[in-house]
Amino acid sequence: MVDFEEYKRIGDLINSGSLGDARSAVINLLDSRTKRNLPCNEILNHLIREVGLYPYMSPETSDWKDVFAANMFRADVGDEEDSTLHLEQAHILRRLLQGESLAVSAPTSFGKSYIIDAYIAIRKPNCVVIIVPTVALANETRRRLAQKFSGRYAIITTTDETPTGKDIFVFPQERAFAYMDVIQSIDIFIVDEFYKASLKDDRADRLLSVMIEFGKKAKQKYFLGPNIDGIESNPITDRMSFVKESGFKTVVTKVKPSYKKFSDKPITDEIKAKELLSILSEAQSKALIYVSSHPQVAKVQSYLLPNITPVENGLCRSFSEWLRNNYGNSCPILPLIERGIGIHNGNLHRSLAQLQIKLFEEPNGLNTILTTSSIIEGVNTQAEKVILWNNKISNKKLDYFTYRNIIGRAGRMFKYFVGYVYLLEKAPEQERNQIELPLSDEVVCGLDQNEPGVPLNKAQKERLMAYNTELESVLGTEVYNRIKSDASIKGASPKLVLKLAKKIKHNPYWPDNYDALTRTSTRDWNKPIRQIFNVSHNDFIANRITIGLSAFSRNWDYSFERIQEYIQRCKVKANETFKLERDINYLIPSVLHIVHTIKFALYPWTPDIRSFIGRASNAFLPKNVYELEEYGLPRMISKKICQKHLIDLEDETIPITQIINSFKQLGCDNLIERLMPVLSDFDIYIIRYFYDGI
Repeated sequence: MVDFEEYKRIGDLINSGSLGDARSAVINLLDSRTKRNLPCNEILNHLIREVGLYPYMSPETSDWKDVFAANMFRADVGDEEDSTLHLEQAHILRRLLQGESLAVSAPTSFGKSYIIDAYIAIRKPNCVVIIVPTVALANETRRRLAQKFSGRYAIITTTDETPTGKDIFVFPQERAFAYMDVIQSIDIFIVDEFYKASLKDDRADRLLSVMIEFGKKAKQKYFLGPNIDGIESNPITDRMSFVKESGFKTVVTKVKPSYKKFSDKPITDEIKAKELLSILSEAQSKALIYVSSHPQVAKVQSYLLPNITPVENGLCRSFSEWLRNNYGNSCPILPLIERGIGIHNGNLHRSLAQLQIKLFEEPNGLNTILTTSSIIEGVNTQAEKVILWNNKISNKKLDYFTYRNIIGRAGRMFKYFVGYVYLLEKAPEQERNQIELPLSDEVVCGLDQNEPGVPLNKAQKERLMAYNTELESVLGTEVYNRIKSDASIKGASPKLVLKLAKKIKHNPYWPDNYDALTRTSTRDWNKPIRQIFNVSHNDFIANRITIGLSAFSRNWDYSFERIQEYIQRCKVKANETFKLERDINYLIPSVLHIVHTIKFALYPWTPDIRSFIGRASNAFLPKNVYELEEYGLPRMISKKICQKHLIDLEDETIPITQIINSFKQLGCDNLIERLMPVLSDFDIYIIRYFYDGI
């Protein structure tokens, strides 16, 4: 009887035109009935249809008219069977198929990836370029697309693959520059989380540059982001239609201001920790704990470890034992994993980050993820509970836009109809989010003077001309013309390029001992590396990089535990090991590519350090071993494959696409059988997960 009263209330809301409220009421009712193990009946299916949530309908218990209506919203998304889109997904897909360029604001649970998949399956474009915020999200996107389209497309995520003519490129903006001259025409150019171009930092500048350069070649554009109320007039989204779908929700979010319980006293970390443990002790469900910074992660960890006992489930125990065997007892994430808690940040080995998300989605895997803001850009994972430990991001107050993105992780279609958000500190005040996409001096100076790709005002034209004139005067016309379109220069900060160009032009022999980078002795590398990073960054970074080089130059030969012990002797904390490796394989190539390009163009007799740059970009692992970690295969298992001579992963001349084909030809079960008995149960779990992604 209670449900029938709710049916009547929902019907009244629909008849009055309050579709948003009706939709929320339907979702709440679905949640209630699911928890009572009650299926959808004919009346509920009709109400689901009326509010446009067609994927939630149960055809077997629906009236034929409702089934007929829902079938109008079925689409090919690349799976074996067509999928049902909800009302607003279908509207956006229809506009894209008609050739419109769209900038779309929609909630996290909206299902934006389904629209991309449906577009590819239906339109069958030759070239798709998808820009995502992080390597982790590129890997997740690749796994999804590979399962659907790998038979028809080359899905390219690294910087040295050869296009085939039917390609889907997926990468963060830093990798896009490697294909700037390779890709001549783009059928659809997709930018996920495009609002990041408005953040006014170095990564935003690079993203804007990519949006401009690839925008020149794109027949159609599709930009995606959450919780955007409007876009200020700008040349990048000019002639794109802005679509705001924030009112169409597929899940309900319920916010619980837990901090109000303590309004009569100052809220200390100890009080928050007690409330956090209480929330986690409630009925077992998946939870994300948001904290503002890495030091805050350590603080929350210090409260969790003594108060949460190690879990008994087999997957967490197996993963813990695997970490102990492969990373050592001092592995920073080990104590948390033993308690069913994962940790998400951008510094972990990519295979470890992927495995934790995989285990979080297992019913008997990790129950909790402790995360910084990386969770809102790194992966598409959601939970029933999101707990905000504090209301900051780094040392700044959390803005309302970022807050909405974080709490958008609560709830998930078909899994958690209702998501719960617990606030341990006060939420930011609601405000309108009108994003800007400003062309900073850094972006303007990196444009092609003859074909900038966007209209420039007089001041911007003068700034671009002044930069090019100054760089040309430093390098000389011939060298300037030769290198200005080089990927290493196009993808770099113009300010840094000019600074290094002046230094190199002033002293052809700078840095001292430069030819040491062509040799194997790590001790000899210190002087040139220190001098370069003192100019490009500062002495602190230069010192870290030299320590990292000494440690990771033997990355393939030494265990992670041995490398970590060395780093600790150099007064670097154990939990910094992962970040130090990331600095090596990102900072060194990004800076040394510029140095090499300029020195080689000015002084052809200068030593060629490209081999050193390549090894650093792969963290001094064999190239394919490093790239396989992005596919979810840890280096430790790759080493076992090499030792058994099953696939040659050490030959640098073999492209990753050929390596992946070798894995496919060998087969998952055959690989496992031929590696026995050196595999643990969790090794086998990882291998099967890896094969699912290829």
